[in-house]
Amino acid sequence: MIGKTELKPDESTTTKPVQLAIGDRVGLPETPELRPLPLPFLLISSGVERGNELKPTFMLPEMKIDLSDATRVAITAIMKRMTPPTAPVMTVNVLPVDQHPARGGEAYTLVAIVQAQFTNKKFKEAEHLFKQFLSIRRSPRVEARCRFYLAQSYYFQGLYKPAFMELLLAESELYPAVQPWLEACFLKLMSAED
Repeated sequence: MIGKTELKPDESTTTKPVQLAIGDRVGLPETPELRPLPLPFLLISSGVERGNELKPTFMLPEMKIDLSDATRVAITAIMKRMTPPTAPVMTVNVLPVDQHPARGGEAYTLVAIVQAQFTNKKFKEAEHLFKQFLSIRRSPRVEARCRFYLAQSYYFQGLYKPAFMELLLAESELYPAVQPWLEACFLKLMSAED
């Protein structure tokens, strides 16, 4: 019968208890995961109707719609009223872990740069020091924090493309902090293309 399962020992159930080891797949992740990559683009290599191989220049037909003059005027008026989104006003963002002096090591050096140049809005000097800091291999968390500050240094100098790229490199470790900055960079880049 549908919806009912008969449980039979050693056939559809076990008679001995099973213990699962705690691993990566059990429980919630410690840090928020990035969204999964979108599905791959579907490549159509053969025709649907007959199965014949399509030429490499295959393109979907363009839809041509004849609009009346009144419709064209209305669409133009609507488009003129639309305003493109503007980037929010961003301010220097220092992560809570870097707001207090560190005890030593690579974190100490990073906090020193953040507090001396970055928070004092000496972005060109901070950029240079952050690049020097990253020239040596760092732990993933400290490297992500440095890239986050380097991205902000670029952003405040009007260098939105390098800022965007640095934010992408920091995103896996600092996802919540990076998101507003990615959006701001994207909007700045989008408005620059107009």
